[in-house]
Amino acid sequence: MKFVVTTTQSQEDISPALKELIDHSGFDFVPRRGRGLAGIAAASAADGVIVGETDGPVLYIHGEKLFFHPGMAKSRIAAYRKKGQEDLLIKACQLQPGWSFLDCTLGMGADAIVASYFSGTGRITGVESEAAIAAVIGWGMKMYAGRMAWLNRAVNRIEVVCSHHQRYLPRLPELAYDIVYFDPMFEQPLLKSQPLN
Repeated sequence: MKFVVTTTQSQEDISPALKELIDHSGFDFVPRRGRGLAGIAAASAADGVIVGETDGPVLYIHGEKLFFHPGMAKSRIAAYRKKGQEDLLIKACQLQPGWSFLDCTLGMGADAIVASYFSGTGRITGVESEAAIAAVIGWGMKMYAGRMAWLNRAVNRIEVVCSHHQRYLPRLPELAYDIVYFDPMFEQPLLKSQPLN
């Protein structure tokens, strides 16, 4: 699939964050010039368009949109903070403060965020094989600035790597992470899921 990056209608200039996303992702930049997203996609023969919004990048594809949001991670961590409710992932992994955590199936990043919160200081990395999802979620995480400082810290420190775990894992040194996690989800990305709409 081919993806291009553009600005919003009201912001034609490339922000430093958007420039960094373009440089890091390798996606082509297409100037907006007053055009709609369908026109940009058609003129570029692109399957989707990533728009550099103020709060983070948004992927528009087939009439849907994908953007980073902490989603269920926020609820899971809040349940622990308010009620002491144990998180099942943390219990299963026996994650300890300071431990490193590699999420080999990042997706929207909820499990990585929860691990980041409970680890506190350990290295947290998410691997995502779909380049557009990795760019949108990775840069969305870097730019995330919600009202809760504890959630911002958990989200902002996650490193997102665009790779397939079958290529990424063999390149790591032995014992590079305390926990290597797989969430058996989908071989094909499910682009009709919240918060896509």
